[in-house]
Amino acid sequence: KNGEYIKKWIPELKDVPVKDLHNWESKFKNYDIKKLGYFEPIVEYKKAREESDRSKRAEERFLAKMSHQIRTPLNAVIGMSYLLSETEINKEQEEYVEVISRSSNLLLNLINDILDYSKVNSGQIQVRQTPTDLTTMLNDLAQTFRLKSQGGSGSIKIATNLDMDNSFVLTDETLLNQVFMNLLSNAEKFTREGEIRIEAKVLSELENAITYQFTISDTGVGIAPERIDAIFQEFVQEEGIFLNSSDGTGLGLAITKRIVELLDGQIWVESELKVGTSIHVVLPFQRIEKVEIEKVETIEEKHIEHTDDVLHTLSVLVAEDNQMN
Repeated sequence: KNGEYIKKWIPELKDVPVKDLHNWESKFKNYDIKKLGYFEPIVEYKKAREESDRSKRAEERFLAKMSHQIRTPLNAVIGMSYLLSETEINKEQEEYVEVISRSSNLLLNLINDILDYSKVNSGQIQVRQTPTDLTTMLNDLAQTFRLKSQGGSGSIKIATNLDMDNSFVLTDETLLNQVFMNLLSNAEKFTREGEIRIEAKVLSELENAITYQFTISDTGVGIAPERIDAIFQEFVQEEGIFLNSSDGTGLGLAITKRIVELLDGQIWVESELKVGTSIHVVLPFQRIEKVEIEKVETIEEKHIEHTDDVLHTLSVLVAEDNQMN
């Protein structure tokens, strides 16, 4: 009504008196007035953007709630199948329980991927830096996958080559652990025999700033050259020769890439079909010195007679909204 919007969007009219604005069309022939039409499109765009934001927030809330609602009974299935496997059952029943356990764990992993993707995609994940021992974390992960590979049908060696010092670094240990878990799980999925190797080396260091390059390599099926650029995209899976290679949502590496970027790092892949794959991750850290913890002498343990009787007199309060849990 007072011409302020016209002045805002067309700088040339900034000094034109409001009373003269009715003549602006004839004075500025170089503007395509029909295309400009600033007022209604701007309002409509704002409304559309607000509606889009509302829909996105609703979708995120729905995914988070549904993921929780599905995981609650699924955890009961996993727990009960484990308890059932510990009872006296025959060989046929044992196979059935194993199928239930394997399938429910697979479904839980799919749900976790969807929830993680929703959080990463919506910017809900916050980086919380804490002192982290990278060497211990990577060795623990290697040991975890060694134990997993022992129970599989193939023969996979898990090796480490960590050229790192003993200092702690500041990073989000939970997110970093998820990055390496995803990369190792992906390597394991496409490797039946041979080796999966975890390597780390220093790229640069300046005072307390240090940059490491990590490499997860395998001797698996490899990736065709024309597919390498696509593996970090959402819902993309590499075709493998093993039955379990189709497991998953195709979100693991997409989530991993987002987390690496969130940690100010870089990630890329090198691969040769039927030879193997190496995924490289470069991450900067702030180094802090380890604090020596003084050992406290422990009090000699004493056997308490009738311990069971004592425990039976105690009460435990469990608060839960789902009886099955």
